[in-house]
Order: sequence, then C-alpha cells, then structure tokens
Amino acid sequence: MCGIFGIIRSGTDKPNQLLVQEILNELYVLSESRGKEASGFALRLPDSIKVYKSAKPASSLIKLDEYRNILSDLSNNGNKRFAFIGHSRLVTNGNQLENNNNQPVVKDNIVGVHNGIVCNVEDLWEKNTDLERNYEVDTEIILSLLTKYLRENGQYSKALSKVFNTIEGAASIALLPEFSSDVLLATNTGSLHYTEGVGKEFIIFASERYIVKKLIDKLNLQDEFPCVCQLRPGEAAIINIKDCCLKKFNMGSRPSTEKNVKLNSEIPIINLSPEKPVEHFNTLLCNNRISSKNSRVMWKTWEHLYITNPIKRCTKCVLPATMTFIDFDEDGVCNYCREHKKFKTQGIEKLKGEIEPFLGNYDGRDCLVGISGGRDSCYGLHYIKEELGLNPIAFTFDWAVVTDLARRNISRMCGKLGIEHVIFSADINKKRDNIRKNLTAWLKRPKLGTIPLLMAGDKEMLFFGRKMIEQTGIKLLMWCNGHNYEYTPFKSGFAGMSPEANTFMNWVSWKNKLGYFSFFLKEVMLNPSYINTSIFDTFMGAMWQFVIPLPESTFLLYEYVPWDEDTVNQTLINQYNWEVAPDTTTTWRIGDGTAAFYNYIYMATAGISEHDTFRSAQVREGAVERSKALELIKEDNKPRIESLEWYANVVGFDVNRAIEIVSNMPKHYL
Repeated sequence: MCGIFGIIRSGTDKPNQLLVQEILNELYVLSESRGKEASGFALRLPDSIKVYKSAKPASSLIKLDEYRNILSDLSNNGNKRFAFIGHSRLVTNGNQLENNNNQPVVKDNIVGVHNGIVCNVEDLWEKNTDLERNYEVDTEIILSLLTKYLRENGQYSKALSKVFNTIEGAASIALLPEFSSDVLLATNTGSLHYTEGVGKEFIIFASERYIVKKLIDKLNLQDEFPCVCQLRPGEAAIINIKDCCLKKFNMGSRPSTEKNVKLNSEIPIINLSPEKPVEHFNTLLCNNRISSKNSRVMWKTWEHLYITNPIKRCTKCVLPATMTFIDFDEDGVCNYCREHKKFKTQGIEKLKGEIEPFLGNYDGRDCLVGISGGRDSCYGLHYIKEELGLNPIAFTFDWAVVTDLARRNISRMCGKLGIEHVIFSADINKKRDNIRKNLTAWLKRPKLGTIPLLMAGDKEMLFFGRKMIEQTGIKLLMWCNGHNYEYTPFKSGFAGMSPEANTFMNWVSWKNKLGYFSFFLKEVMLNPSYINTSIFDTFMGAMWQFVIPLPESTFLLYEYVPWDEDTVNQTLINQYNWEVAPDTTTTWRIGDGTAAFYNYIYMATAGISEHDTFRSAQVREGAVERSKALELIKEDNKPRIESLEWYANVVGFDVNRAIEIVSNMPKHYL
C-alpha cells in the first residue's frame, strides 16, 4: 500500500551528484501519491548501510539536512558504487509515531522496504516461536523469515520462495542485506518496475511503471534509459552493486549462477533516525469510547423499532412506512413494489462483445479495475481475472476512512491473484480534517438530507479512474461497485428529490441534479459552517458524481453479470480467506468507515437504513423471502459499536456528543 523505489549504481567514475539528487527527488515526489504519512531511505556504501526514517511525507524529507548530507556522501567520499532504497508510507500495521514502525525496517542483518500488507502476520509470529518480534510493522516478519530460511539453505531463491509461500497478502520488497553486496527485489503482485542504463551501470526501480516512465521523461533520460521492464508476479531479482548485473528469476527456481550466501556480517548498519519524530502530520487519535449510557440509548432505539413497537412495513417487501415518497395500497403493498420491474442482466457474452474494441496488450495487462476493499469490488476483481480471463491492474483511492479491514482484504485479493495494485493516497490528515469539519457543521444543524456531505471526499475515486487510463494507456475501465440491489433513493428523498429508476453515478436526471444543488446551496446558506476547507471536496464530489461523464470505455460489471450474495460471500471467504467485521453479521459496507455512522443516524431518526432498501430489492427480485428479509434487517441494523468508535477515533470527534445530538433529532416514527 506504499511506494518503494531505489537506484543502484556501479561505475568507474564518481556519480553525478546533481543527477542522482534529481532522480531521487523525483522518485520521492512521484511515490508520495501512494502514501504521505511517513518516509525514509537506506544508502549502502562500501563501508556501511546508513538508514534514516521519520513520520514526515516524502516532500518534507527531501528538504532535510540528513537527506542532503547523505547525497553529499556519494560525491565527497568518491563513492562510485552504491545502492539507495526509499519508501513513502501509507500506514497500515504499526503507528508511524513509533519510528521503529516506519521504513526502511532494520531486522536480522537486513534493511528492507515493503509495499503491501502481510495479513497473517500474527499467526506467523505465533508459529515461529524461535523468532523475536520487536515492532508492530508487518515488514519485520518478512525480514526475520528470510534470514531464518537463508540459514537453512543459503540460497536467495529458495528462501524468498518460502517466504512468499508463507505470507498471506500482497508484498513487493527491496532489501539490502548486511552480509552481501546484493540488492534483492521480489514481488507477488508485479508492483515493481525497473529500467537499466545503456552502460549497465545504473538501475532505477519503483512501484509503478508510470513513476519510472515519468521520471525518465521529466529528466530527459530517454537515451540513457530506453525501456521500462517489470518484475512479474512471483518474480525476484538479485542485483550486485559491484557490477550492477540484474539476474531475474521465478521464485522457487534456482538461477544457474546462484551461489550460496554466507550470513557473516560485512559492514555495519548505521541508523541516523531520531528515536521519536520531531513532528508529525497525523490527526491525533482521540481515545473515544461510547459511554454505557449512550450504548443503552442506541440499543433501546433498536429494540423499539424491531421488538417493542415494530415499525409498519410493506406487506410484500420490507420497506418501512418512513421511507421517503412511499404510499401503500389497500393490501399494504408499497408503490416501490407496485412499480418495480425486474432487473435483467445483459449477459456475459454481450459484455465480451462490447469490451472487445477497448482491449489491447499493454505490457501483458488489458484492463483497469477500481477496488475499494468491499465485497462487490473484491468479487468483481476475482470474476474479471478468473472468469473473464483478463489480466487487470487494480487501483484504489484511499480517502482516509477506508478501514484497515478493507486494506487487508485488498492485499489478500491482489496477493492471491497476482494482480498489480496501484493506490492513490489522499493527504490522510487533511481529508480527515475535512470530514471532521463537515461533521461538526452537520451536528450544528443535523438534517437527514445533508448526510451525503460526510462522504463527499470519496467521489474522487472516479477522477482516478480517468487518471489511470492516462497513466497506463489502458482504455478498458471496469467498475464493480454498485448493482441493482444497492439503490438507496431515501438518501436523495430526504433532500426532497423524488425517486427515479435505479441509476448509477451521474445518470441522475437533470431535474434531480438541479434539485440536489439547490437543496445543498440552501443548507450551506443556513449553516455557513459548511464553508470551510472541505468545500472543494464537496464541490468536486458533486461534479464527479453528477456532472462529469464516465469515459466511454467504462463498463459496470454487474449490469452484465448476476450478483448473488451467497456466491459472492462464499467465493471471497472460502477462496481468499476474506476477512469479515467482528461487530456485524453482514459483509456489506464493512470496508467503509462512514457506513456504521450514517446508517445509525438514518435508523435511529427515520427507522430506515441502506439495509432496508437492499433487502427489499432482494425480495422484489425473488432472491430472498420476505420472512428471511425481516430477520436479516433486524440483524443488519444492530448498532455497530466498534466501527462507530473506530470512525470517531480516526476522524477525531466526540462520539458521545454526536450520539446525544442524533438521539434528540425529531423522529419520523412514533
């Protein structure tokens, strides 16, 4: 989930310090899009490996004296051969305020950087009782296991193969062993791209082809670095800085020239990092816990709606009487059921025919897939790779409240399928600050119609779909988020918009689009607190959702492929060990940190949530019996205490005050 990169040089002349600095600065700046919460580097010289890391974004790190001094070492000491590995971090395992969790990680005579998530890290530490754990970061287990397996067989190929067969999840690594002059690169997703200089004395690598290509173009290095290559999923490379010779091989198959490694120390590792970061850019996490009083209030509300005084519902589906724009006939059947037309998928053969003009071989890949970490996009990634036989690049926009569970599930999918994953990381602190400002404004004038403002920042995912097309040249874009069961017209209904046919993104009628804009403009005028630094996210979110059209080469998978909940859940859980949330039995919306909060607001205030419309749609389509749907919504709508606390902690607001305000809102039911 991070950006890793580096340069290796072996030459007879002193390196051009200015060129080296320009290359590294560009690598840092370009890689920062993959993570802005910490950064670091390691430099291997003939007599030492020097390491520096801190909880600063890469754009700040390259302005530090420690970084400039390292670059000066290359020139002033006449070093002709060196290896530099860098890292720009999106925090997953291990708080970045504890500097040992930042990268590069130093463990068992190896310095390494890692992109991805080891999802079974806890199990691996429990099973390998001979290894000592010092940090929270999951990269540590990779280095410890590699050293352990090297002691057993002395071969990089066998040891790397065993490591990657042991870990669960995505991993792309760059390592500097203290005991040899080799640089090791390895990946199970293909997220490592490199270019070799014409004179075979210089190698540059990074997490994305775009980063390497952009660097070459910006610095006009096309003559020196004419092509960009990739380490495919399951491949590794050994690069010796003495001759800069890159030996690529499939992990598990021993290269004919490989020699056994001796783990005797060659040079010392010098850690230049401060014990604690001088400053950090993270929102300080609040230690929010929902009080026992508010917990009782939440459960009492749920009991009132589902046990004590059940709300009136449609006799055919399970929509409550508080659904917006609802009416019932003499038999108690709602207008949504009376007007419903069964959804019919267009079929896989039609999809194949329609995407065919956009297919092409782009270095072995033929399509782009947006993945959020939720069940629909994860299953879609599986289907596109395994059933359609396409070879995609997956991409994610992490907008600051993507749950850790979702990140782990993305890692599981991409690691198991061998799919390259590109992540665009927002400025996490800035995004969370914007969410907090909008939430604070909402709490001053709580209206059900303005709840979507809390999710305005995630619509930028649509922008990155276009960006991926531009960066990769791949035309075919597949969206796997959203299907016919996920239509939630009550959200716009509370803003006064009448329901339309099931629509996706910007296919809403202009009448309702104008209605949306006028409603939100009125609310902003009545509540000027919405005019804050989040206003750009709010405006662009509306533009991306309702105005800017999707590229013509965009296809919605579930318009062609039937969506079945049991098939989706069983495939993900059984084939990929997909992780579920501990505070709910449903697998829906568990990757979205905001869902537990806004669904509780809707349920507590209006007696409805996304689950009610979802289960009702299933009933109408014949996927679930009404009696079963009633049982499911009763379970689905239970308060998700753990998820609410997580959301409050990462965004940084008083969850108890928020619950009290919601509890005092006028109710749409008796």
